[in-house]
Amino acid sequence: WVWRFGVHSGRDTDKLQGLATHVSTTGSPILTGAPAWLDCRVETSMDTGDRIVSLAEVLDAHMEPATTPLTFKR
Repeated sequence: WVWRFGVHSGRDTDKLQGLATHVSTTGSPILTGAPAWLDCRVETSMDTGDRIVSLAEVLDAHMEPATTPLTFKR
């Protein structure tokens, strides 16, 4: 998922195509099998030149208690 979501822009491709998802209470797609997720509403964004930083309100969240998070060594 890191390479699929973190390297390329989603402007020209559907990053969720072919992946199993379900819908959160707000209607956002959630990856099935994700160890944790946040469903947020973006309040404001700031263009810093080489990236955009967003401030968001968390509306819903879930974390699987028995999963091991992805780390630099894993």
